[in-house]
Amino acid sequence: MRTATSVPLSFVTLACSLVACAGGSSSATGVGEDDGPGTSSHGGSESSDDAPITTTTASPSSTTSTGHGSDGEVSSSEGGAVDGAVVHLNLTAGSSMSPSGSPMLGTDDAAGTAAPRFADAPRAPAPNVPSTCDVPSTPIGQASASELESLRYYISSIMLCESLETVGTAWGNPSGCLTLYQATTMQDYDGFGADEARAHPELYVDLMDPAALAALDPQLSLGPDAVREYNYGIISWYRPVMVRASVTLDAGGGGPLTLFTSDGDVVEDGMFPGSFTNEIVDLSAGPATDGVAMLSNGGNWFKFQHPFEITQADLDAGTSYTLDLVFDPDRIISGMNCTTRGTAFKDEAGRAIFVPLLELSPVPRSTADTTWRETYMIHVDDPGLASTFDLRLQLYSRMDDPNRTIYGADLKGLIAADTTSEPLSQKVSFVVDDGAGLVELQDYAALPMLTGLARLDTIGDAGTVTVLCNGTLPALSEQGCASGSLTVDYELVASAPL
Repeated sequence: MRTATSVPLSFVTLACSLVACAGGSSSATGVGEDDGPGTSSHGGSESSDDAPITTTTASPSSTTSTGHGSDGEVSSSEGGAVDGAVVHLNLTAGSSMSPSGSPMLGTDDAAGTAAPRFADAPRAPAPNVPSTCDVPSTPIGQASASELESLRYYISSIMLCESLETVGTAWGNPSGCLTLYQATTMQDYDGFGADEARAHPELYVDLMDPAALAALDPQLSLGPDAVREYNYGIISWYRPVMVRASVTLDAGGGGPLTLFTSDGDVVEDGMFPGSFTNEIVDLSAGPATDGVAMLSNGGNWFKFQHPFEITQADLDAGTSYTLDLVFDPDRIISGMNCTTRGTAFKDEAGRAIFVPLLELSPVPRSTADTTWRETYMIHVDDPGLASTFDLRLQLYSRMDDPNRTIYGADLKGLIAADTTSEPLSQKVSFVVDDGAGLVELQDYAALPMLTGLARLDTIGDAGTVTVLCNGTLPALSEQGCASGSLTVDYELVASAPL
């Protein structure tokens, strides 16, 4: 068993629990992400396995539902997650179900909070946002977890699947799927935009608010058809997300300067089709208020390093299971003094706030087990690059698993002391063994991103890894590495249960 050692880091954990038993059934399949950044088509197709997974509940009703959509809870928490805090959401087994037989998010106000009328919030006057930069792109910065006050998502579904077809970042034809959460109210995925999000804040849940998260309480039981090996974790959402954050720009030269989210007109970017910008008059005018960020994609999938298995013996023993949805809110929101590319928020001076796709990692485990996270800092510092930067790699596994199977991976570009432009990162979709006891990270097309990673055991242990300049890491391409590879240093900075 591993021993916890860590340095303070911010993260949020959501956990949904299941219990094995016998009974009736309902099944569900989902549709997947769109074709990838820069597109608006949501890709994935719906399909059910010839022997679909059943989710047995105390409710007598049974249904099959498909697609994007969700009911939700919205909260007006005045503060974000505290640095180093863990938010645990426990969804216990029982008989409370939605009328359709699927677990649902409540639409009543969470205890101690009030649902804001986001649609009635004051809107900024129409701005004149430039498409070019007449000022330096620096300073740049990234929001700490405490600066990210609110991050509201309209969640559609959460599934574990035996198999899945992937094309780019899109997915379709899932089979052998255990649906852990399925919305009861569906919306048109392509038609649900910024105005619809503003009009329906009750459909959203604030991932930064413990009170709102506590309203997520689906209660599920497992039937015998759940016995199989699961290879994929999938979470789907609608593209409009609601953000309230401030970003301090203090790196790269110039500044410091603080930018604040607010709400304006969300328009499609003429230079980057499928990208949308919330156009604001002045992002430097605080305080931060809620604004809609229109993402280019509607979900996230990850293939486990090795399958997660539910056996008949587990069901006979009444084993309880939990799926943790984990992410680190620290420095996921970034800002810059000026940019020409598509971004979530932009003002008349060219200043911008960027909101990326959230890399929620679904980690299945028995309830008696614990999710474990390793955090590595990779230092990308090469004389041939235009700028240095760091990559934060977080690997999620189970504490009692002797094989240390990786069930989630998050690779985030971070601003370092000498960084002069925001380091973009590509999502990790596959983690594979390289045959020499080392780990290889791959993108959605199964192209290698990072190779030769040795998983370390003690905080401060260090080594070297190879990062590929093959287009899988946009941060490398932007800094001038278009071919070949780089050997860079990395170290373990945290290793602890969540």
